[in-house]
Amino acid sequence: MDGANCAMSFRTFVETLKFQIMWIAFLIIGLYAWLFKRRKNTIKQDVTKLTCLLLILTSTAIISKAQNSDIIIAGEIITTSQKNGQIIVFLVEEAMFRSPLTGIDTVIVQPLGSLVQFTFKPCKKGTYGIRCFCDVNNNGILDKGMFGPTEPYGFSWKSGKKFPFDFSDISFTANSNQFITIKMED
Repeated sequence: MDGANCAMSFRTFVETLKFQIMWIAFLIIGLYAWLFKRRKNTIKQDVTKLTCLLLILTSTAIISKAQNSDIIIAGEIITTSQKNGQIIVFLVEEAMFRSPLTGIDTVIVQPLGSLVQFTFKPCKKGTYGIRCFCDVNNNGILDKGMFGPTEPYGFSWKSGKKFPFDFSDISFTANSNQFITIKMED
């Protein structure tokens, strides 16, 4: 597991732990209020209080789950030439955009034709970009020459290609499942 995937797993673990601690706190507070702060209530009043407590806990869980739901980012890469090698696809966030050959997730696909499919799941809602290249010589890096890359490459461009470019030129907001099409440049 690389560092980016480890960081993502730790972040998921921490979010799950926070959620569980919140549930335990609500349960303890509710039981304390119901059991130890009783003042000659009738059974009907106790049932009403317990019902309200359960409704609050349930609605909190539903809202929390809806806000933290995972999404899928998928897409296709259109290759312009039939070259050997694998296509390496990186899902990036702005913080790691300037670091080459990195991403919060990486997918390696073997092209069987001019159209290649990729999928990143599960992903949290957020702003992402995609960069990819065809590793023709299978050395794991994007080879560069005097005038730029010598291997086919692509990005999730918004519109037009600009060099030099920023994260905002390739980023997209993923609030729900996304499908991205990337055309590789030779």
